[in-house]
Amino acid sequence: MFAQRLFSDTSSNAIVQARIILPVVQLLDATTLEQKRKEIFLESLLMLARKLLSVWTHLERFQKRQKELEPNCPILDIDSPSSFEFAYDQELFIEFDEFLVQYKSSLDHLAKVTTPLLGKARWNPRSFGDKGEKLVRMLKSATPKTERHRIPAFERLIFEKHKADLEMIIEARDRINHYVEGGLDYRIFPYSERSNAG
Repeated sequence: MFAQRLFSDTSSNAIVQARIILPVVQLLDATTLEQKRKEIFLESLLMLARKLLSVWTHLERFQKRQKELEPNCPILDIDSPSSFEFAYDQELFIEFDEFLVQYKSSLDHLAKVTTPLLGKARWNPRSFGDKGEKLVRMLKSATPKTERHRIPAFERLIFEKHKADLEMIIEARDRINHYVEGGLDYRIFPYSERSNAG
């Protein structure tokens, strides 16, 4: 006899587990879905949770590094006789890059998480696609006509409310990882140190 800890939530107040895993598992227990499909769905849900935790982890590391650098980021006075040497923080860049990658990966897993419930014939997206627009089109074609009146409210809640943020993050991820639009300048995280007094 042995037990398995399938997920350990280290986010603030275990927010991933509280908001996503537990409510969905409770709903899953109330369904008549066959056990095998429940297990496949649960595995997909746990992978999504791990991806979201990765997003959270890289954000926390980024914020921690920012605070460490704050003393070295004075407000520059152009009339000051002091001189400054600029450096570009590698750790901030790495955490920013990983945050973007895991954020987009989380969206891709979110797009697929309901496949075990609906079946591959009705729902099998390859990714989040077109910043979510592809999913909306798939949803419209996969939903029975009698239920399609619910789609606009869902679209507003999930996509329109967060559309600007999703587009900004996905575009930044594409620039830094696929060199879209000339890539992203690594000098986006400068800090400075006073090198001498005049």
